[in-house]
Amino acid sequence: MSVKDEIKKLIAYNTQKLDEDNSDVFTAGYVCKNLHIQRNTASHYLNELFKQGLLIKINTRPVLFLDKHILEDKYSLELSKQYENVNELMESFSSTPNHSIFSKVTGANGSLHNQIEQLKAAAGYPVNGLPVLLAGPTGVGKSYLAYIFYQYCIQMGYLTSNGKFVHLNCSEYSDNPELLSSILFGYVKGAFTGAKTDKKGLFDEADNGMLFLDEVHRLDSKGQEKLFSYLDRGTVSSLGSTGLNRKVNVRLVMATTEDIKSNFLQTFIRRIPIHVKIPSLLSRPKNELEQLLLAFYKSESMKVDRALEISPQVKHALMQANYANNIGDLKNFVTLSVANALVNLREGKTIGNSIKIDLSCLPTELRVQEIATPQSSETNSTSIVINKNSEISQLSEHCRIQLQINNTLKELDQLIRSDSTTRQQLLDKINTLTDFLESDDLISLETDQYAFLNRGITWILDSFKEQFHVDFIGNLSSELAKYLYLRNFYVFRNQISQMIGAITLEHFLNTFEKKLLIFFLRLLNNTLNYEADIIDRIVIAVYLTSAVLSNEAPTIRCVLIAHGRSTASSMAEVANRLVGRSVVDALDMPFDLKPTDIGRELSKFISQREFLQGLILLVDMGSLTEINSQISVDVDFPIGLVTNTSTAIALEVAESIENHKNIEHILEAVKQEEHIKTSLIYPQRVKKNIIIVCCATGQGTASKIKHLLTESFPRDMKVEVFPYDEKQLENKSIREMILTSYHCMAVVGTMNPSLPDTPFISLESLISGNSFDYLASILSPADDQEATELSENIVRNFTIERVLSLLTILDAHTIMRAIELFMHKYTSVTNKSLDNKTKVALYVHISSLVERLIRNEPIENYGDLNGLIREHQPELRNIKAAFSVIEEMYSVKVPTTELAYIYDLLDKVPQQQ
Repeated sequence: MSVKDEIKKLIAYNTQKLDEDNSDVFTAGYVCKNLHIQRNTASHYLNELFKQGLLIKINTRPVLFLDKHILEDKYSLELSKQYENVNELMESFSSTPNHSIFSKVTGANGSLHNQIEQLKAAAGYPVNGLPVLLAGPTGVGKSYLAYIFYQYCIQMGYLTSNGKFVHLNCSEYSDNPELLSSILFGYVKGAFTGAKTDKKGLFDEADNGMLFLDEVHRLDSKGQEKLFSYLDRGTVSSLGSTGLNRKVNVRLVMATTEDIKSNFLQTFIRRIPIHVKIPSLLSRPKNELEQLLLAFYKSESMKVDRALEISPQVKHALMQANYANNIGDLKNFVTLSVANALVNLREGKTIGNSIKIDLSCLPTELRVQEIATPQSSETNSTSIVINKNSEISQLSEHCRIQLQINNTLKELDQLIRSDSTTRQQLLDKINTLTDFLESDDLISLETDQYAFLNRGITWILDSFKEQFHVDFIGNLSSELAKYLYLRNFYVFRNQISQMIGAITLEHFLNTFEKKLLIFFLRLLNNTLNYEADIIDRIVIAVYLTSAVLSNEAPTIRCVLIAHGRSTASSMAEVANRLVGRSVVDALDMPFDLKPTDIGRELSKFISQREFLQGLILLVDMGSLTEINSQISVDVDFPIGLVTNTSTAIALEVAESIENHKNIEHILEAVKQEEHIKTSLIYPQRVKKNIIIVCCATGQGTASKIKHLLTESFPRDMKVEVFPYDEKQLENKSIREMILTSYHCMAVVGTMNPSLPDTPFISLESLISGNSFDYLASILSPADDQEATELSENIVRNFTIERVLSLLTILDAHTIMRAIELFMHKYTSVTNKSLDNKTKVALYVHISSLVERLIRNEPIENYGDLNGLIREHQPELRNIKAAFSVIEEMYSVKVPTTELAYIYDLLDKVPQQQ
């Protein structure tokens, strides 16, 4: 990092603590002392950063420098570059209520963030700003936002305080377009009957100010052409004038409830570069609805000059209501409830100093709805008391959640700074954070911002799969998009230090995981222009590494598909959280998306993944129940379909997959639930050629042998390898699925599952070289060259050292020496010799045995163990004695089940003559 960058980072860190009495940390002297550089070097770079607009300069003695962007983000306003003293800077913070006129808009850091950024861009564009068209349904606050925009222009100096805000609702004159035109542009004497004098229009009244035209779609084509003329030339002409145009300087803001493309002349729309879409109230986050609700009650409290006591049932009813006319309906419900409460007070139905608002004060339809859907017993049952001095942030449940998130992030920041922090402490704190982020009420997943982030993250993860050949399980894109949405659009991002503390990710990530993280962060910056801080990096690293699908992951995949922009993601997220890791993937299907479109998405999902034991599709209803018919790629695995699914069903399926249940068992279990229907579809196309790897020591070992086999195959050989453990292949349903869905060419491994008409090749025979030709003949390579390549690769890959290095976490050479001591002691005790095939088998099996014991995962059951102990006690005692050297070397104790396993392997060894 350059000296200049270090200075910028130090100033940024200190600017975060501006509220403290620490002005000495912003001086050149402090910088040179802490960074151990010359004072003139510090002064040079500080002034250079100031000239670049990155720092604010305060001309006191000594001169102070502060980070400009951090202060602007923190106080939501634009600052000058230079101030004469600290008080002047502080006055700029408090010169307007809440620091910025836009900050008083509910949702300024949430669902209206992008919209406000658009308005700021329009306001500051030289020379006279840009025209704006606000679009959205009735009652979403377009008029209010237009007036706030006007106040912002005055606040920032784009308009003088003398400039007027002129408002016209065009719908009032929609039946008389000529009258509307005359009101807007004025008229000259004699322009129409009764026009006895010249009269100026609203454009003249709004000169050097702002004109807001509501319901602008009511303008006819001639009126739109006149507006187009003003937008094009900056001039207007009065009705009846003969080409006499006059110059006016008006900032134009318009609003419409109609579709922009079908209700305006294209020539007119092209002249309005800023189209601001305002969302409906019901599509905004619940926390914004709550803040609006409380703000309206505070306004009513100020009007009646009395405290209002709002029952929890009233708040719940208003939070669940259907607002057809958006904010207007909400405001009317609040006003009506206060009016009814005043009647109750006057008639003596309530007592006390405050005005009590209960369910009886609400309209009948809301009372009925509240009775039908009462609030949960877990919901806060305390009444809310609001007066004219109340702080909404202290009353809002969601504001308190945001405060808890801030505090959690700060605690995480402190952990990062401590060199004694453990990985588990970090994970626990991140889990606490994600628990808060799971709240669907905290943010709206219907916003364009979230959709943009989700698309970007999905593209990044697709790039991962192509670059690193990895697969992710679960709804990772949704989880990361939600986290980044909150960090990017809510205020708590800028409250966390940007300084990197004592902990680095090298403490917690292996080399491959670091590569994943670096690649993700680079794409995140390049694609979404998001620069991650240290907390982002740690949280993203945890998300990424926990979602990478490993070789030992469940071999059944589950995809949840549901109507709604985030319904499937939300259900999958709950199921994955409760299971403890990502098991269920999600495909969200917006209501306006056709089944063929989601079929394409599902086909893409299938084409990029491997399905060893099949795919389970969980769908909610309607047309999705036949979604399997929309799959357009070749399917050579069974597909289970579960309809009318729910979060509970998703959780049950996820738990069954984690417990290695087969697809038939899972479907049989869930269809016991009422209203649940299931079906199992087997592939109808040509069966895929497969080799099964089966090990008695577990699927993890089988997966490692699979790796050696696939490394040995020539590039163009169309054979896939599926790993199973012994218990899985004992299951009748799995065996039937394999025989029905695939052409199984052979089984390779440490035990023979006796699949019908399927040859078995032992791992020992491969290592000893006895089965090379047999395996090659089964695989039937295309030509002699391919056969030779296959044989050479198997010889190279299936050495004892290579196999043991993959089979065990232990050093291969050390465990081989230990097994040699075991064999020497065994032969001396039993007077038996061991042939090479038996020695190879012991190398493979004992190395796996030791690994299981170190991991505390011994074989718990083994055949008729009691009968074996009764009949072969001396032989088991001899094997136990031979194991003493291994038990001492690795500090393990070999249980009787493992001794029985080795006994069966040695049972047929000939006695020494």
